[in-house]
Amino acid sequence: MLDLGQFPIRPQRSAGESLAGYLYRFYGSNGHRVPDALHQSLESIYRPPPEPSRFDEAWRLLDAIAGGRLDAEREVWRLNHLAAPPGEGRLSSQAEFSYQNLRACPRCLELDGHHQAAWELPLVQTCLRHRCLLLEKCLCKRKISWRTLQADWRCPCGLDLREIANEPARRGELNTDEFVTRGIQAYRHEAGMRSDRVQPAVTPFRTVQLMHELVWQVPPPEWRAALAKTRAGAITGRLLGRWPALLRRSLTRVERLLVAGNSQLCIELMPDVALRGVHEWYARVVADKSAAPELRQLAEWRRLDLLPPSKNGNMIVFNPTLGLQERQRRLCKFSEWWKRLFGHYEPVAPHIARLLAKRSTSSTHAMHYGSYSRPHWTILNRLLDAAWADLPVEKFRPLAWAWPERFVVVDEDPQQVLFTASAQLAGASTELSHRLERLCRRAYATSTE
Repeated sequence: MLDLGQFPIRPQRSAGESLAGYLYRFYGSNGHRVPDALHQSLESIYRPPPEPSRFDEAWRLLDAIAGGRLDAEREVWRLNHLAAPPGEGRLSSQAEFSYQNLRACPRCLELDGHHQAAWELPLVQTCLRHRCLLLEKCLCKRKISWRTLQADWRCPCGLDLREIANEPARRGELNTDEFVTRGIQAYRHEAGMRSDRVQPAVTPFRTVQLMHELVWQVPPPEWRAALAKTRAGAITGRLLGRWPALLRRSLTRVERLLVAGNSQLCIELMPDVALRGVHEWYARVVADKSAAPELRQLAEWRRLDLLPPSKNGNMIVFNPTLGLQERQRRLCKFSEWWKRLFGHYEPVAPHIARLLAKRSTSSTHAMHYGSYSRPHWTILNRLLDAAWADLPVEKFRPLAWAWPERFVVVDEDPQQVLFTASAQLAGASTELSHRLERLCRRAYATSTE
C-alpha cells in the first residue's frame, strides 16, 4: 500500500477539503479503492483510540501517502477532539466527529468532486454554498459510508450520488451551521495563539446543544412528534440567528410563548409547568462553563429578571409579557394598597383570633404549596388586579382578618412586600388557602359590580 510507484497521479489537496475526501480522491484518481487498512487508520484519526500509539501510527501512514504534507492537519485534529470529545453530550448521531457517517452535497461533488471538511463538523447538516441539506442516504435508503462508497461517488446500488436532488435548507438550519462553522474557526484561531495544551476556548457545540434542549423543553409532550417532523434543528437555528445581537429577543419570545394564554396576569399561574422549566434551564446554562459567555451572561440576567431571588426563599415567576416598568408600577400600587388594607386593620374578638390562629397552623399543612398549587398564584394575581384597579380595601376586610399573619414592614420595597405576602400565604394550610381564595373572589366580585 505504501509503494508510491503504483500511484502515478498525485493530486494536491485543495483548501477546505476533508482528509477522508482527499484520500478517496487520491486513490480513485489512480484507479484504486481505499484499502481496509487505511479505513482503520482514518477511523483512528476521526475517533481517536485510547492508545496514543495507534493514533501516531495512523498519522505516519497517512503522512507518507500524502508526501509529508499533513503536519498542520494533525494539529487541526488535535483541536477538533478538544472541541468535541467523543461520547460526551450527544445531541444526535452527528454530535461528534465520525468516520462512519458520510455527509455530502451532490451539487458540490458535481462541480469539483471535492468533499469539504466543513461537512464533517458535528451538528452540521447543510451546505452553506448551495443552501441545501447534506445528503446522508441514497435513494435506496442505504446510509452512505466511506467504507461502502464506490468509485466516482457511487452507492453500492450503482446510483451516482451526484445525480440525487437534495432538499433546500431552512433559514434556521443555515443559522446553526454558520454558528458552528464560525465558532470552530474562532476556536482554532485562539488555540493557535496559546502555548498550553489545555482546552483553550469555548466551543460552539455545547452552546448548540443547550439551545436544542431549550427547544425540546418548550412544547408539551403531545406536541413533540409534530416538532420532530418540523426539524427541531431549524427552530434552534432561529434562536441562534444574528448571534449574539438578537439572543435576548429570542429568549424573551420563548418565555412569552409559554404564557400566551395569561398575557394580562402579573404572576405566572403555573410556574411548575411552564416558566419554572425555563428558569431551571437558565440555571444550568449559568453553571455550564463550556457554554458561550454571551449565553451564560444573558441567562443570568433573564433568570434574575424572570424569577428574582426572595429574602424569605419563596419563589415567584413574573409574567415576561409585562415590561419591567409596567411590572414595577403594578408592584408599587400593590404595596400601597396592601399597606392600607392592614394599616386600618380593625381588631377582632379574642375567640376569633384563636380560631384563625388554629386554622393557620392546621395539621394539614400544604407541603410546597407555594410552588405547586394554583390557588396560591390565583389569590396573588387577584390581589394585584384589585390594587391596580384601586378597589376599596373595606371590601377585603374579611380576607385581612383571615390572613395567616397581620403585619407589614413599612420600609420594605414593593417587591419584598409581595414576597412577604406570598411567603405568608405559602405557609397556610390547604383548608385556609381555599377559604382565602373564596373570600378574595367574593370581595373582588362585590367591588366590581
